[in-house]
Amino acid sequence: MKLRGTIGALLGAVALLAVCAAPARAGVPFNCVQAATLTLSCTGGFTASATETFRFTLMGGITLGTTDCVPVFCTNTAAPVVVECNVTCNPFAPVTNPNCDDVLSAMVTQIGNCIDANLTGNFQWIPVSGAPGSILIQSQIPFYCCVCWETTTGPSACGSGFGIPIGNCPVYNLCDGIDGNEANDIVDFVSGIGIECLDAVCPPSATPTPTETAVPPTETPTESATETSTDTVTETPTETPIPPTETVTETPTDTVTETATPTSTEPPFVCVQAGNLVFECAGEISPNALPVTVRIAQGVSSATQCGPTVCNETPFFECTLDLAALADPNPGDQTPFSCDDALNSIVSQVLDCISMQSGGSLVASTAGQPLGTIYIQGETPFHCCLCTNEVPGISCSTPFAWPLDFCPLYNLGDGIPGNEETDFSGFTNGIGVSCVDALCPEPTATPTETETSFTATPTETGVVPTFTPTETSPGATPTPGCDSGLYLLLSNGQIERIGHPVVIDINGISPPFPIQDYAKDMERATADDSVSSPTHDLVVLDGAGVAYFVENPGDNIMQDIDSLIPVGGMFPSGRAVDLEMSASSEGFWVLADYGGIYRSGDTKNMGDPSLVPNTDNLGIGADIGFGSFRAGSLPNPGGASLRAVALAVIDVAPADNRADGYIVIDSQGGHYQINPDGSFVAPGTYSGAPANDPAKLLEPDPAQGGYVWPFFPGLDIARDIELFPGTSEGAVVFDGWGGIHPIPVNDPTNGVFYTRNEDPMNPGSLITTVGMRYIVAGFDDPDTAEDESDDTQYGIDAFSIFVDFEFSAGCADGFYTLDKNGVVNVFGAARNMPDELLPAWPLNDHTLDQNAVDIELFAFDETEAGETGF
Repeated sequence: MKLRGTIGALLGAVALLAVCAAPARAGVPFNCVQAATLTLSCTGGFTASATETFRFTLMGGITLGTTDCVPVFCTNTAAPVVVECNVTCNPFAPVTNPNCDDVLSAMVTQIGNCIDANLTGNFQWIPVSGAPGSILIQSQIPFYCCVCWETTTGPSACGSGFGIPIGNCPVYNLCDGIDGNEANDIVDFVSGIGIECLDAVCPPSATPTPTETAVPPTETPTESATETSTDTVTETPTETPIPPTETVTETPTDTVTETATPTSTEPPFVCVQAGNLVFECAGEISPNALPVTVRIAQGVSSATQCGPTVCNETPFFECTLDLAALADPNPGDQTPFSCDDALNSIVSQVLDCISMQSGGSLVASTAGQPLGTIYIQGETPFHCCLCTNEVPGISCSTPFAWPLDFCPLYNLGDGIPGNEETDFSGFTNGIGVSCVDALCPEPTATPTETETSFTATPTETGVVPTFTPTETSPGATPTPGCDSGLYLLLSNGQIERIGHPVVIDINGISPPFPIQDYAKDMERATADDSVSSPTHDLVVLDGAGVAYFVENPGDNIMQDIDSLIPVGGMFPSGRAVDLEMSASSEGFWVLADYGGIYRSGDTKNMGDPSLVPNTDNLGIGADIGFGSFRAGSLPNPGGASLRAVALAVIDVAPADNRADGYIVIDSQGGHYQINPDGSFVAPGTYSGAPANDPAKLLEPDPAQGGYVWPFFPGLDIARDIELFPGTSEGAVVFDGWGGIHPIPVNDPTNGVFYTRNEDPMNPGSLITTVGMRYIVAGFDDPDTAEDESDDTQYGIDAFSIFVDFEFSAGCADGFYTLDKNGVVNVFGAARNMPDELLPAWPLNDHTLDQNAVDIELFAFDETEAGETGF
């Protein structure tokens, strides 16, 4: 959300100065997943007789589906959890023009008391030091803020059910007793008060005190030392990121910018019926236009012809559109009425209605649709209808409405009663509405917004954060010799040996592949093809899901050819994305970008299907766009797609080459915890798992011992997940900007804790003052015209540069990252020197082709005879 005027500047200065918190509920840990700074400002102008109020509302459990400054639902029937605060405009009446600071303090107190009175306990607040009108609101669930007021008869009147989303735009000139002068621009702020609610960062949680309870406290990802934020950015993005030099110095900060809530474990959405709800515009809307209500009701329409039809079945959603509010307020000025603006506003309101009312029974998207068209999918049959007082016989006070799926209706909202048409040739002005049958997608529908309702993520400002060294002593001493070297996979199938790992004949398979972007992943394996004892080898995955042993093709594992992933025409020239080998190297799992998990070899019983059942029904895939879920600051689609990107297979205690559970990560960071039979893990399944047990990664409910996971709403930025080697007790999610997100995020006893750049033996002390690269920028494709890194056109997330994260093979506290340019950065004890990011081995430059895909590490004792590790 953009900061506006001096109020925005004030927020930037004081947002992190919170000094005291509202009392927490005894015995209940508070897990902040979203926060916002509510700020009230004042210019005076209160009258002695002022009695009006305004209502501040927290809509909890949902996120707002629009970034526009338009009325949205703001009632206790539109969200699972609602906190409504009626605020008295002049709490000191009959005093005229009381002191502004006193007024703001009184209003903040009213709102704070209101939040404290909410029995769900989902909200807390903290006053912002030095700003009498500001508080930091924290929530355990997604939410948005809205305001309605009583001094108006328009769409923002509290009785209308709508309000202004003050996270999208502020409201000024409230409480001055003047009806209709409310404004959204600070330059028009002349009297009364102003109010806005901007995204903020959840404050750090206190380290939980150990207790005897069997359920560990809920972790909150608020202090990850290896994650950075835009507050520390000191450089300007360039079109082509330059590989880091040894002089780059970075020190993590505590200002983490992403939080998370558990991924939904509800059954996947299955589309039964689909349709396109189409709004069209043929000219100006009249200021005298009457409201129009669009409804999607359950069941099949009883209509047999155009005309009023009973439409009083239970609605999935009902959305009243105030068309008069879309009319040109100044017909004679130089900014004429815009049909595009009107359609965007209508579509935005309808998407909000669907999101808030349908309860997940409908999924709506505008991705790939013409302007004004909403593609709607339903789990059960539905039909569309419309009511309005503009057309005789379909008043909304009656059970009758217009059957939109049987025939359209045009010339609505033009101020001319009786000229409505059902034939497009008679469409001359105003708005037209129709509902046209459409096909359900294959495989299934996209996830509902409840699976993508989370808080803000790193923004696109900056390149390399420069960190300030501290006086803390390093928590670990680098010990050169952890790893002897690595093998690097390129997207055309070529493999490069870097350093001094054991020699593997990298010419043993047929690549380079004929398709450039076709090699997808590489894993280490052992082979016993015609040799006396097992030997080191590599296995490469191609876009069709075929896995090749590099040096020993005789060890290739039989695959179910009929179930392989189809190739051709799909992004990105294939559908396979990730490979996981079994412990024996006699089997493997392949992840497709639509979520399908395929098994081969000893990872399944004879006769079992190759596909893990139901995993192809996650509702994601190469052809699925973000639609209304796309981050508002980035282009849509902008090269982005919602798809599976990484797979983790839990197989421990002891490893038997069979999955105890799966974790699929999608490009938005959503995680899917899946049982071996393909069903979703039910909340509480692993509630009794002991600390650091791998099963805790499969528990979906943080309230029952599960972890909190990172999530990047609206962004195509998640890239990899890696389990902690050996024990699988924790994991790291890696993003395309270089962000490193340990799971769990704040347990010093877990093996992944050090990836925060904190010493597990002394939490809070940095391991090194030179962190890892974090580049929030796109990059340029040398094979096309320049400026692919222009985020206003392409999106810096979909065109991000980091691709792979790997733990050290020889050290328990080191890891490596890889970017598309072939740059490998090193952390912890695996470093050659404490302050050097690059390994000691020479790297090949792939800046011109940007086709580096994956690396595999070899420990110091896994080196070629006669060579040394460094």
